Amino acid sequence: YRVLGRYGQAVETLRRGVEEFPDDGSLRAFLAMALYNTDEHHEAMRLLLELTAATSQDPHVQQYRRAMEHYAKD
Repeated sequence: YRVLGRYGQAVETLRRGVEEFPDDGSLRAFLAMALYNTDEHHEAMRLLLELTAATSQDPHVQQYRRAMEHYAKD
């Protein structure tokens, strides 16, 4: 739906996907993009920060993991 510009439907579909498959990080990333497209910037950023903090193996990212998790809650 997102590629077709049907962002609201994309958000609904991706939210269901995240609920059904909570360990699939790609669904969270695409949900964040769809949320951004619907002007839900705060929630989109929260999802991306949480995903990055939880999955990045980059030691520089991991150095700031706690800060990222804190900002995600803000």
